[in-house]
Amino acid sequence: MYMLEGIYIDVTHTDILDRYGSVAAYLRDGLGLTEDDLAVLKDVVMVDEEVE
Repeated sequence: MYMLEGIYIDVTHTDILDRYGSVAAYLRDGLGLTEDDLAVLKDVVMVDEEVE
């Protein structure tokens, strides 16, 4: 199992924002994801705020 320290996430996020301006732009322009790809990703990753 791999452990990731928070600083690596912070540095990566900052780098994405510096290079692309937003995470959405990174996903589209940096990774080449289409709007359909993003919709699937959102369905898989996003969680409803209401937890039962």
